Amino acid sequence: MAVVSPNSRGNGRRSARARPDFTPSKSTGLFLRLDCVTGRAKIVGHVSGDLFSRKCRLNVDIANAEAGWLDFQTNAESAIVGTDRNNPPPGAGAKDGPKWGVEVRVAMPYAATFDDVKIEEVPPCLIRTSTALLLEALGSLWDAYDEDKHKEGDIACVEIAGWEAVTKAGGKKYFRPRFKILGYVKDLEEQFAGANNNDDANSD
Repeated sequence: MAVVSPNSRGNGRRSARARPDFTPSKSTGLFLRLDCVTGRAKIVGHVSGDLFSRKCRLNVDIANAEAGWLDFQTNAESAIVGTDRNNPPPGAGAKDGPKWGVEVRVAMPYAATFDDVKIEEVPPCLIRTSTALLLEALGSLWDAYDEDKHKEGDIACVEIAGWEAVTKAGGKKYFRPRFKILGYVKDLEEQFAGANNNDDANSD
């Protein structure tokens, strides 16, 4: 059996067919995450690695947040594998099994500085979480949105105004984000006037 070198281009014979492009693609997508362990907003997918900032402004489609059992092992567009809180799917309760949580679409169409790196924007992405502190914060945001005056389907422009320290069992400290609604837009990628991030708003 012939052994093919990874750098081999064949044995000299040329096929009439065009050679496929076997070069792997490089991921250029950025994602926004809210990290309750560090108390920071986090940019994932940057060439410099994970980037952090205490504050930023983002658009949150909180009206269309979906709750359910999240299977974080799935590769599907949605990680929700069940919506009946009282009827958990197989594997729920296991270490890596489905957990009750929320999916919500967000975007950051506002330039911001994360760890001294200028981020021009983060396209729409899905935040999936079963973290209790983040669920509490999103629940409070949903209540504020529901009680506020806006048009049907409006998307909230939100500022992370701070992080509340919470001490859990064993003395370990975590952080709950505190959201402030600045206004409303019609699309996740639309900028809310006057809501551009700046270095002062994102500094530690």
